[in-house]
Amino acid sequence: MNFLSDLTEKMNSEIMLYSPIIIGLLKDGNSISIRPTGGSYPVRYVKGKQRNYAFQIMAKHIDGVEAYTMLESIQAYLEGLKTMDGDYNLLKIDATTTVSLQEVNDKNEMIFTALFEATFEE
Repeated sequence: MNFLSDLTEKMNSEIMLYSPIIIGLLKDGNSISIRPTGGSYPVRYVKGKQRNYAFQIMAKHIDGVEAYTMLESIQAYLEGLKTMDGDYNLLKIDATTTVSLQEVNDKNEMIFTALFEATFEE
């Protein structure tokens, strides 16, 4: 499943960002990254099963308010997303945490994070 790559491409093309979202770790300077995290096992139902995909988005900026509001904008976008191109039967994307400060690094850049979970029907 190339969900993370496809989601990153979709967000980069549809959201006004201060830096393109990259997969993996944050880069130097103002940046935004996305990476998979541990999640729950698939849930089986009589008529099929649902698969969850957990991920984290981090935003780093010298202006903490900018990083915080960027993650809130991304969260609103993701919670409103109902379809994805490709082989995904996306049911929803939920924020599983609120946006929170992770750290202030040695360059005085503020790093905020939020966790999400996408649910697919298989």
